[in-house]
Amino acid sequence: MHRGKQALLRNMKVRTAVEGQTCAYSHRTCTQNRLEGYDFCLKHILEDKTSPFKQCSYVAPKTNRRCSGAAPKSDRKDG
Repeated sequence: MHRGKQALLRNMKVRTAVEGQTCAYSHRTCTQNRLEGYDFCLKHILEDKTSPFKQCSYVAPKTNRRCSGAAPKSDRKDG
């Protein structure tokens, strides 16, 4: 697992669920484990509107593409 994802899970106190409970992503089969308390893995957690995550707001300067990863929701406004 990528270090950034490990830190995110550790900081959010969200752990992967027990093996055998795979992600419920409906567009294709995802074999990743669900996050504890949710139906989706970290890659697809944005499908769950009740999760404590939002889309990452980073935009690559050269390609002008937005990051598709999940980031923790915060109380502050992004501006």
